[in-house]
Amino acid sequence: MSRIIVGFSLLMGLMKLVAADGLFVACVSYSPYFDSTLSGTYTSQTDCAAACSGSDYSYLTTAGSCKCSNAGPSVNSVQDGNGNSCSQISVDIVSTTFDSTTCYASSGFVATDFTGLSPVVGPKECLNTCAYDRIAVAQAVDRDQWYCGCASSVQSTPVSCTAGSYRAFNHPAGAAASGLARRRAREAAAWAKRVALLNICPGGMTACLIPGLGKNDAWECIDTQNDLESCGGCLYGAYNNVTSTAGVSCAQTGVKLGAATCAAGKCLVSECKDGYTLVDNHCLFQS
Repeated sequence: MSRIIVGFSLLMGLMKLVAADGLFVACVSYSPYFDSTLSGTYTSQTDCAAACSGSDYSYLTTAGSCKCSNAGPSVNSVQDGNGNSCSQISVDIVSTTFDSTTCYASSGFVATDFTGLSPVVGPKECLNTCAYDRIAVAQAVDRDQWYCGCASSVQSTPVSCTAGSYRAFNHPAGAAASGLARRRAREAAAWAKRVALLNICPGGMTACLIPGLGKNDAWECIDTQNDLESCGGCLYGAYNNVTSTAGVSCAQTGVKLGAATCAAGKCLVSECKDGYTLVDNHCLFQS
């Protein structure tokens, strides 16, 4: 009895990328009241972000007070201003491989491979969404919701940041490529595991679930191409394969005992019981 063992090796050199402290997001009028802690007094956004290691966002007031939080800036709080010219508070994402922020006018925005904007919880989630792209674009829309889109490059002319600007976060080529490589590695590992699980039975047989045990971890190996009760597929589903084709029992109502077989995954019926007529390998009741 043969057993298929699948091995998968992925050799890939990945550039080591260091996440920077502090990526400017926006100027805001207030910081979160909840889920935030004071971290001290600092003179730069970078120092404040470094002090907030372990949190998602840092909030630095013009007076130098630094607050750390996992809550992103409220859309209602976003103001005009760039990172070095906020009138009240500047917000940074504490740690990310994106390295710079550029603002663009929302009208007439031109970018290559731009996906358009979709709702997100906040800027941090936007960067996660565009982890394998060169540009992440976030906008505080109508003081109601953060929106996000991804792109490969921007052709529009930069402008000073306003409350409604498109905020384009730049992702260095190495960081985007490394993120894509990691995703492909994860997908490849998942694929290898799936293939191994699907091939736990000898060649030509399928791991079919056993009904009535309450869990999907009991199975038996069945030749679904020739089995009379699971012809063409597993009658109660295949183990670890929710998309598998369902099989049928060839011992259908009206079929004479011993007159049905399964061949090449199809039921073949040669004779029916009295009162039934054979039509296309099915026994139909004569009314």
